[in-house]
This record gives sequence, structure tokens and C-alpha cells, in this order.
Amino acid sequence: MDNVIQETNPQLSRKRTQQKENWKCNTMEKERYAPKEPPNLRIPCNHYTKAYRCTSLSHADIIAFNRRFYKKPDKIYQDNFIITHTKVCSTKRHRPINNHGKKTVSVINPDVVKLYADVKQEKLVDVTKLLIKYFGENWEEHINLLYFKQVLSRPKPSSAHAHEHDDEQCEFTEELPAIFV
Repeated sequence: MDNVIQETNPQLSRKRTQQKENWKCNTMEKERYAPKEPPNLRIPCNHYTKAYRCTSLSHADIIAFNRRFYKKPDKIYQDNFIITHTKVCSTKRHRPINNHGKKTVSVINPDVVKLYADVKQEKLVDVTKLLIKYFGENWEEHINLLYFKQVLSRPKPSSAHAHEHDDEQCEFTEELPAIFV
């Protein structure tokens, strides 16, 4: 017995074959890269220079270019078409680089910020009472309460010395080049 499996005619088969070209995503992709309207034959620019020679193009040139570009509704084909018809040149004129309008670190005069905020004496007394109440007289020995120990050991601000360091400004030890803000 010679049973050879053969492909049946699509009209006679029970299961439909996939027609991927009719899928919605594929038809949308074809429409995306297909021409939407005929090319504009009226050239919008009026200059004739070495770089732009738009007025020298004829209507037949524009139509032929458009037909060749949209020959295949495929993005990769169209990108390659653009690359083959463009010319890359190096720049002939280099403009000088200046820092006009930009500030360097040495020009900026930052505001002086205090290392810590002044805390009122009454608040310090209340915090000390709460620490003694909940942790006992030896609360300073707890490792978790080091922050409170540091805050309470800061020098008390007096009215004579309250603004002693306000007029001091930080000086940079070295200039940091090429930092712009």
C-alpha cells in the first residue's frame, strides 16, 4: 500500500489556511507605509542655492521619486531608500564654544545653611524628662538613643552668640573645572 499524503486544495479542505496578509495588524502596517495622497507637485520653497536646488526638480522627477519610495509598503525598504539617496558631509565651519550665560562653581555664591536647627530650651527639658521616664536615669547608655544624646549635648544658643557664624562663607579648597548649572 502506497499511502502518500498530499496537500489538498484550500477550497476542498475543512480547515482554513492562515492568510496572514489579511490580518488586521498586517493590513494596518501596509497602510501605514503606503502613500496617503499623491505627491505635492507645487514646490513650497523658492530658493536656488548650492545646498537646495528644489526649483530644478521637474514634476516627472517628483512623481518618479515618490513611486520608487512607496514601491514597497515596508519601513525597512523605505529607510534604506532614504539612506541611499542622502549624502553625509562633515561640517565645514566650527563655531567657537563659549560659556555665555552659564555659571561655573566659582561664580555661584551659595547661601550659608546651618548644620542643625536651634531647639528651644523648653523642648529640650521636655525631651529629657520623657527619656528619663521611659528609659530610666541611665538612658544615655542605650545605643539606640545616641541621636538624643547628641542633640541634648549641643551648646545652648544664647542671644549673644546665636548669630556668631552667620556671616561666614564656605571656601572651595580647589576649583572644579567644567561644572555648569
